[in-house]
Amino acid sequence: MKIIDRFKYYFAKKKLRKLTCNVKRQAVVCNFKDIKSLGIIFNATQINDFHFVKAKIKELQNQIPIVKALGFVEKKHLDDFHIQPLDFSFFCLSDLNFSLQPNENSVENFENQEFDVLIDLCKKSCISVKIVVANSKALFKIGYQTNFYPEIYDLTIMTPTPEENEDQTEYSEIKILYDAIIHYLNIIKPFEYEN
Repeated sequence: MKIIDRFKYYFAKKKLRKLTCNVKRQAVVCNFKDIKSLGIIFNATQINDFHFVKAKIKELQNQIPIVKALGFVEKKHLDDFHIQPLDFSFFCLSDLNFSLQPNENSVENFENQEFDVLIDLCKKSCISVKIVVANSKALFKIGYQTNFYPEIYDLTIMTPTPEENEDQTEYSEIKILYDAIIHYLNIIKPFEYEN
């Protein structure tokens, strides 16, 4: 890692630490059938992952009134297949500031939307994606279980690696995580608070 990249990473971690320490929020647990708005953030670098999420968004729109996706592309520029459908936004490496925070208007709009549920489909710990999740005003945040800032999520899920799973499709890693999250959203029961 170059020295400049180390500095950027240092400032990004400092920003993320500040976000996780200062945020005081009460998660609002939501069952799948009660979701009215859903945000999905994912790594859109690979065309297979993009097509998988695009197909799932289409399915989800038949059940949920508002579904939006934000894709992170780990390149300096978007590829041709990132021609933006209406419910997708993207950011890439050239959209990141010195502390690796996206400075795109579409990312800010995504963060400010008060989704009932935000799903992070990134298994790889990407600090820029974590910053977006930490900044998000979503009521219930779900992501993959890692030791890298797990406190930004309200629910984390551990899934097997593709090698440990019998499902060997071309999208298996993102598919396994997506299926596990939807499974838990279908069985989760919202908390009932007493007045």
